[in-house]
Amino acid sequence: MSGRGRHNIPRNITTIDGDASLLRPIAVFVLHYATVAVSTLVLHDLLVVEQTTDANDEDESAAKQVGRVVSGFLFAYTALLFGTRCLSSFTAGRLRQHAVFYELTWLCNTTLFMSACSLGGWSPNSWVLRRRPAVATAFCVSVSVDQILWYLDVMVYFATGRFPVGVAKYLTWTQTLWIDKMTCTHHLWTIPLALYGSRQPLTLDSYKLNVAI
Repeated sequence: MSGRGRHNIPRNITTIDGDASLLRPIAVFVLHYATVAVSTLVLHDLLVVEQTTDANDEDESAAKQVGRVVSGFLFAYTALLFGTRCLSSFTAGRLRQHAVFYELTWLCNTTLFMSACSLGGWSPNSWVLRRRPAVATAFCVSVSVDQILWYLDVMVYFATGRFPVGVAKYLTWTQTLWIDKMTCTHHLWTIPLALYGSRQPLTLDSYKLNVAI
């Protein structure tokens, strides 16, 4: 009887510990995005002076329409990215299941989410969903070093077969799933797409907000 007790108790404890330990990365993921979203929007409203433009109503309407299309695409892509990464992690063991939630808080992924939230202007009367293009441009500045290294790695790889920096090297690993490779393309187009959706150049406000966030 004592033998059965020693066999059953550790199994139950392991199951409980495994479930509980998964809650930690999920909590970190949720807390990260909640904190980043609220703090960034607060800092934007404190630091960025939204000025009226000389553009006519048609130009302004066109800019908002472009921003909404880009925002919708970014929301859809971000949902696809987060969903497929989480699903694929369940075929790779518990360590990967936990790690993926931390990876999804990386700056490149956060830039996707915050750009999607700030470019659409889905609800002008909503504090969260009104259009704030300076947020998108600020995150473009923040993530620019990483993205430039991706450009360098990819271009040199196609020319020489080698990654000079190594930020994109994991794409050639045999254990990297094809869906993970497909959802890495945003490293190459996030900045140009977000800047296009913002319909404004980088300004001093972009750099001020970048420093703050």
